[in-house]
This record gives sequence, structure tokens and C-alpha cells, in this order.
Amino acid sequence: MRKTCVCGLLALAAGTVAMGGYLLVVLPWQHRWGATDEEVLRALPGDNLVPHPDIQWTRAITVKAKATALWPWLLQIGHGRGGYYSYPWLETLMGQRVKLADQIIPAWQHLQVGDIIPAEPGGKGYRVMRIEPHQTLVLGVQEQDKDIPWSFTFLYQAFTWAFVLEQVDSESTRLIMRMRARMKHNPLISLAYLFIDFGAFFMKRRMLLGLKQRAEQLALQAKTNTGEDSDKKAQIQKAVR
Repeated sequence: MRKTCVCGLLALAAGTVAMGGYLLVVLPWQHRWGATDEEVLRALPGDNLVPHPDIQWTRAITVKAKATALWPWLLQIGHGRGGYYSYPWLETLMGQRVKLADQIIPAWQHLQVGDIIPAEPGGKGYRVMRIEPHQTLVLGVQEQDKDIPWSFTFLYQAFTWAFVLEQVDSESTRLIMRMRARMKHNPLISLAYLFIDFGAFFMKRRMLLGLKQRAEQLALQAKTNTGEDSDKKAQIQKAVR
């Protein structure tokens, strides 16, 4: 009996240490993956839409392509559209059965403020809150919005999901992703969020990498096509001479 109690206490202690390590070390790292101190601390477009968040994370990645090669992939995210460029099996596990697009679809390139980007079958999802071509796309939800899925309003009173593109130089773009949220104040919801946030981190990280891969491929293809066109023009000019 005493041995059982000791084992139980050791297990409880180990669990407490593990949870403490996750909250103090792993979670802060997840919430700023790839971002610089300056990017984490400064204000970004869309911040004013959730002025006093309970949760904020900022993640970022450098893409070796211009914003014009990255922007079309952002415009077509969503269920029944381009997907989220993440892990298909994980998106399915999170209830988002999507097919990931590997090409630009013209029909998905027209977004306006107020449009809904579907997050599930039936059309409910994120509302476009702000859009500045090749610079900013801010999605968001408000609890009272009828077009927002229950899975969002279960956790949040409101949140924004912002994508900010900043040109680094003539060949590179910084893609910054930020979420700000006001949570429902309920201990069970707070506990559930820890598990959801853990899985969401892997999805968002992979999404950044997926966007980077697609944009860089598009930029490389454009360069290749430009090179081929230049060669053809040179051949024509030589033939004319």
C-alpha cells in the first residue's frame, strides 16, 4: 500500500514538473517560433481588432521570394479551397478535411473585407477583417457572428489571425503570422486549449513552411520562364540578323 502511494506521489511530481516545463519553456518557444524579439513586441496590422487579448502568439519565416509570389497562396487558404498547406492527416484529425493546392487557382484570388473563408463543410469559417494586397491579410471571428463555427466560439470571445508580408530585400520576404484572442473564462476550456494549442502549433509551423515552399517554387518557375523567354528573344534577334 505504501509503495503504491509513493509511486503515485512520484508520478504526480513528475507530471507537475513536466507541465511546469511545458508552460515555462516549451509554450513560450511555440508562441514565437521563428520570430525576432522586435517582431514579437511591435504592433502589427489587425492588433486593434482585439485590443486586450488573453493570448497572443507571433510566428515568422523568411521566404526567398517576392511578396507577389507569396500573396496568391495566402488568398486561397481555406476548406474547399487551397487548404492550409499543413499536414493533411493532422488537419483531418483537427476536423478539417481539405486537399492542399499545389497551384494557383484564379477563382480563389478574389477576397474582400467581409468575405468568409470556410473552415469546415457548410461554409462557416473566418471572416476577412482587413486586406491590403501583397501586404496584409487579417482574418477574425466574433462570438456573435452567425457565420462562425461552434468550435471557435466554444473557445473564444473573439480572435484575429493576421498574415503580414514585409519585403526584406529585392529577393526575400518576411512572412509574419500573429494570433490574438480573448478566451472564454472557464477552467475546463483553459485546459482544453492547452491540448488544442499544442496540435495547432505543429499545423501553423507546417503552414509557414508550406507557404514558403510553394512561393519559392513559384518564384523559381517565374525566373526560369523569364530566362527561357530571354533565350528565345536572343535566338530570334540572332536569326533576324
